[in-house]
Amino acid sequence: MSEKRLSNDERGKQLRLAISRITRGRARTKETKLSIASVAREAGVSTALIHNYHSDIAEEIRDAMGRSSRAQRD
Repeated sequence: MSEKRLSNDERGKQLRLAISRITRGRARTKETKLSIASVAREAGVSTALIHNYHSDIAEEIRDAMGRSSRAQRD
């Protein structure tokens, strides 16, 4: 139960690596579609962590999915 918390930068790198694995078809969890949920499963974190602490990465994922909040707003 004594897992060490990763820093924000380290967690960001972990999430970007998860995105890379999914887009290249090398995901450990056999994810094929890129989504916030699939990245969370691949990285072993919750979707809330991505939304609340890594909103920039969440926006990158939405852009890749064609669902950018900026595009929807405009």
